[in-house]
Amino acid sequence: MENLNLNDIEQIMTFYLIFNFVIFACIIYIIISLIFRILSKNKKTDNTNQTNNKKNKSKNKRKKKDIIDLFWTEDKDSKGRTIFKRGFLIVLIVFTLYYIFNSINFMIANIDIVKKVLKIE
Repeated sequence: MENLNLNDIEQIMTFYLIFNFVIFACIIYIIISLIFRILSKNKKTDNTNQTNNKKNKSKNKRKKKDIIDLFWTEDKDSKGRTIFKRGFLIVLIVFTLYYIFNSINFMIANIDIVKKVLKIE
């Protein structure tokens, strides 16, 4: 694969497989983060007294932000904005899963080329 040749179906399929793997890994990370965010929110409501003492200590620590913080955190100014952000995140997840489903169907339809690329006999 020294030269990029867009007429070579094996090179195109190689890039396609790499791209789909990266997208699939990202969507799995987002879904797992979202599940843990929802589960941890339910635990926080049960332990409100214990967390009040820990909040004073943890205010000095800086929290790492991720994509879930951007879309899933509640907006104190507007409830509608929070619902829109969460809905937008869910729509992005659904479209990405639809893309992955279609790409799996495409790979199944071209299984002989995928076997050549992955060197499966």
